[in-house]
This record gives sequence, structure tokens and C-alpha cells, in this order.
Amino acid sequence: MKIKLIVGAIALAMSFGFVACSDDSSDNPVEVVKTQPKNEVEPGCNFKKEDNVWKYSATTWNFIEIYTWVDETSVHYEEYMNSYHMEELDTTFTDVNRDEKFEEVMDDCLGYWPED
Repeated sequence: MKIKLIVGAIALAMSFGFVACSDDSSDNPVEVVKTQPKNEVEPGCNFKKEDNVWKYSATTWNFIEIYTWVDETSVHYEEYMNSYHMEELDTTFTDVNRDEKFEEVMDDCLGYWPED
């Protein structure tokens, strides 16, 4: 029994030693890239018709709508309430006219963020 405890303690100590020793040099700084989470959006209607992703939020009700273009005639829709992704509302629209959809989405967005 004592031998098993001793062998276990040695194995544990060796594993800490291997973890502590690394080939990485502490002189090399780690680059941290800050990305905006999918469910965070800058206030306002800041998307253009040419963008592949259209996002806007209605801060009054704390929800976010995201339209992601799959190809020239298909767009995927997602909605978030607070930080919860309401997956049951996810939809992919096909045979969509980009110009008409842009007008529809922009009008909806401007209803929450009227231009000054």
C-alpha cells in the first residue's frame, strides 16, 4: 500500500515538473485579439447593403437581429434576447432579392434607431 502511495506521489510530482517546464520563451509576448461576440452590436443601423452580415440591436427591448448572407439569394436570420440565442427563430430565407431585403431590414432597424 505504501509503495502505491509513493509511486503515485512521484508520478504526480513528475507531472507538475513537466507542466512547469516548457519550450515557450517568456520573452515572446502573447498577442491577444479582442473580438466582438456575435451577440454584441454597435448601436445604430451601421450595416451596408454590400455587407455579408447585417446586425442591429433594439436596446429598448434588448434584442439583436443578425442577417448573414449565404449566397446572393439566401440569407440566414438569427435573433438574440439579452445574451440568449433564440435558436427556434433561426431561419434561412431563399430566393431573396437583396435590394428589397435591405430596404425591409433597414426600415425595421430605423424604427428602433431613427436617423437624426
